[in-house]
Amino acid sequence: MTITCGDIREQLSDLIDDFCGDQNKVVAGVNSPASASLDDIVTIVNPKYLPKAIASKAQVLMISPTNFSSLKEEDKENKHFFISKNPELLMTKALELFFAPKYLSGLDGSIHSTAQISQSAKIGSSVSIGPNVVIGENVVIGDHTQIGANCVIDQDVTIGKSCRLFPTVYIARDCIIGEDCQIQAQTVVGSTGYGYSHDHQGKHYRIYHQGKVILEDRVDIGACCAIDRGTIDNTIIRSGSKLDNFCHVAHNADIGIDCLITAGFIMAGSTTIGNRFVCGGRTSVGGHLTITDDVTCAALTTINGHHPKPGKVGGFPPVPLNVYIRNRAATAHLADMRRSIGKLMKKVFPDT
Repeated sequence: MTITCGDIREQLSDLIDDFCGDQNKVVAGVNSPASASLDDIVTIVNPKYLPKAIASKAQVLMISPTNFSSLKEEDKENKHFFISKNPELLMTKALELFFAPKYLSGLDGSIHSTAQISQSAKIGSSVSIGPNVVIGENVVIGDHTQIGANCVIDQDVTIGKSCRLFPTVYIARDCIIGEDCQIQAQTVVGSTGYGYSHDHQGKHYRIYHQGKVILEDRVDIGACCAIDRGTIDNTIIRSGSKLDNFCHVAHNADIGIDCLITAGFIMAGSTTIGNRFVCGGRTSVGGHLTITDDVTCAALTTINGHHPKPGKVGGFPPVPLNVYIRNRAATAHLADMRRSIGKLMKKVFPDT
């Protein structure tokens, strides 16, 4: 299928402020300036990469009005420009609409002959089910959903429309997955949480976890994540939130709308995180806490108490981000500071 600039302009007009060039110009994909060919699209988000983009072989560029206005006339020769206030989002939508694979590898909208599907399961239209998939009793799978090879979907699970489960995902009993969710390989949704009762001899007894995991619409879960089911109440990840690889969410957790959670995140049980929470890698959150909306954490932050104020923080205990940055910078000089203070003390208190 041949794709032209005109096709992109027509389909994504709501994201395009203007177009300068030939609408019949054929485009083959999206690439970086260093690797781009004549038919590739290059997107400029950070203005410092503008010279490399202009010097690249790419003839089609997605660019902001500010960056476009900074170009010289010679920079525009033999180039075609999509001008957008949000060129990154325009690139994302163009990739999704024109260039991204429509199906997971090996899936083509059919059900593989080796899949084991319970007779009580309800499978929607145009659902792809890969080799060796196991689907339990009373499972409901929405239209256009794709289930990769070797996935296991336990009994009474509901999966909405247009979801993607990459190979080797396990969805435990009773869990609910909304529409347009994506779950990467080796992830477990609905694992039993780390909960035990104890007797007077110090022995530990597993608590049966009867809660569910609920992923609302447009939730993405990375590879090798573990999302524990609730002990009694449910574990919930709310609409639009995105988890990176190697994240752990414990039982009864509640993660708000449109959160961005990066790799290595660990969250203890019974904590509620507000909407639009953003965190750097290896952030940790303690149990039985409440974190308000619009909190952003630097990498390696540990939150171990209620956090009622929005804003950017870092460290342990978390402090305002500007203070955290100064503190981190100062730690590199602690040995020198100690020696200087020691010399000063000898001068001020020579007899001590």
